[in-house]
Amino acid sequence: EINFNPNKCTVLIFSDIKDIGNLVNLTICGSSIKNVTSETHLGHVFQADYGHTMNLINFDHIIRDMKVRTNAIVNQFKPISWKAKTTLFNSQCLYLYGCPLWRLDDPKIEELNTTWKVCCRKLLNLNPRTRSRYIHQLMDTPPIIDTIMYRMLSFYISGLNSKDPLISNTFKNSLLSNTSYMKVNLNKILEHFNIQYLDIFNINKYTLKKILCNKIGEKEWQCVFLQELLSVREGTLIVDMEADLDEEEEEGLDIDEIKLMIEMVSTDFLVQ
Repeated sequence: EINFNPNKCTVLIFSDIKDIGNLVNLTICGSSIKNVTSETHLGHVFQADYGHTMNLINFDHIIRDMKVRTNAIVNQFKPISWKAKTTLFNSQCLYLYGCPLWRLDDPKIEELNTTWKVCCRKLLNLNPRTRSRYIHQLMDTPPIIDTIMYRMLSFYISGLNSKDPLISNTFKNSLLSNTSYMKVNLNKILEHFNIQYLDIFNINKYTLKKILCNKIGEKEWQCVFLQELLSVREGTLIVDMEADLDEEEEEGLDIDEIKLMIEMVSTDFLVQ
């Protein structure tokens, strides 16, 4: 048996007309539903003027939360390996819930992208000048902007292929609207992932996931070297050096030398 609770339901009205709420009276199971012009859900504010203000969500909260959580990992989980820290970061610091509804033309998206790279450098204790192209490979994840675009496109394709004709037609109609921010997002995503417009009607999640994984790319030698150096810095490198070196020839690097090598590789000093 399903019990309906009218106190937990609202009618969200999208309109620029003032007092339109007085003209709407929705009753379900004999109970009147409250009319609202703004509703908050998990940090996202749904309201009529969203198209004008871009205030669906406060990106400042997301950015601040990422910084706070990163500091918590750095300070509270010092003994664990750098790889374990990246796993914690990827699972606990990337608050991207609801990102399919964000706008890619919002300037805060780029600020979020920059914050992500800064936090990754801090997490791995890398030089602030560490090249951006190494970061996502060290974190073993696509760049955050690619992840956001992937989720947007996955959400759109799911709606487009919905068995419910109302949902499917709603997504199709968004392609025809000149005022649809979803259309603006989609055009930017298709260009970024190099996907043809007509392919969105045939693409599946497996293909889409493969496209995202390709964005990680092949690891450059500098990145592979950095991974080894980060492990050496922690004293956790699992390599049998005795197979390659004689005991009298084997010499270790001190921590300052390792840090210097990490800085030189991460900032491309060796290839300048």
